Amino acid sequence: MKLTVNRSMKSKTLPIPGAVLAVSELSQCDAVAFHTGDNTVVALPAKMTAMELINAINTLHEMTVNLTVELVKSCDLCDECGLCECVGLASQEPVAIPDHILEEAGLPFDCKLVAGVDGDGNIMVEQAGYEHDLNDVPDHILNSLGECGICLADLEDRLMLGDIVYDAEKDEEECLCAECENW
Repeated sequence: MKLTVNRSMKSKTLPIPGAVLAVSELSQCDAVAFHTGDNTVVALPAKMTAMELINAINTLHEMTVNLTVELVKSCDLCDECGLCECVGLASQEPVAIPDHILEEAGLPFDCKLVAGVDGDGNIMVEQAGYEHDLNDVPDHILNSLGECGICLADLEDRLMLGDIVYDAEKDEEECLCAECENW
């Protein structure tokens, strides 16, 4: 059985309902290890048999496939327009400006920069008006998404606009236990 329970993070804490622990069988563990990554927290038993580890790997694989499907569904399919092959090529190498120049310009050291040419042929560098583009996507994921047939130009638009492309609340399986209702 799979269970998804959504909770507001306003309190900045995350108690895990007993129903979630029971369905995942974590309630039977002596200890739980939390593994974190960007936008991710995974709770696993601190000790596992080979079969338990295989089950965890399978569950994580299923989640990876499902999340990838959500991303693919949120983007247009590539229609061989040629843009996907060229998207991001002009900015494959990040624009690098010495820290003292950034400081003089009043820009943060870790800001994303874009370069262009003005009407007089001068190269202009400025802070990008967005946080992410295809350059932020790891190559192995970008290649996989391209193989799935999504339009990389559309993906880059979604990255640059910061579009919400996954919403667990719309597909949530309702848990009717009293603990989750009061959560």
